[in-house]
Amino acid sequence: MTIGDAELQTIAAQRAFNAILENVQRPLFTRTPMEPNQVERLIPSEQVIEGLQAANSSMQVPDGLQHVLTLLLPTGVAIDVESIMAAGDLGLLVDGTIDGNELVMYVHHTQAQFILRLEEITEESPQRDAIGFFKLGE
Repeated sequence: MTIGDAELQTIAAQRAFNAILENVQRPLFTRTPMEPNQVERLIPSEQVIEGLQAANSSMQVPDGLQHVLTLLLPTGVAIDVESIMAAGDLGLLVDGTIDGNELVMYVHHTQAQFILRLEEITEESPQRDAIGFFKLGE
């Protein structure tokens, strides 16, 4: 039995997700009982960037395919990410496109979901530049 392209993409996505989980050193929200005046701690934006970068670099990309990072917002809007940067403790500055229109936006990382996938390079979806991952001070 041979493994097809769809199965390879699924395996790559699972490995990428596992890489993200390995790089997150504490849960997004603490779920232990809280003392009065205690604040829930969120993971810093730089750690989110590190997890995405690790997932991106761990995926093997066969010839004719390329990485695509998509940011999903709670409103259902999907943004194809060109670059992403940690902006403050909990913010992300995203440079990307929506339906071919360029944009730059700031988003709180708890309001963002990411999909890292492989896409076939065709005339309709030409070769992209590598996804840029940036942390403060870089």
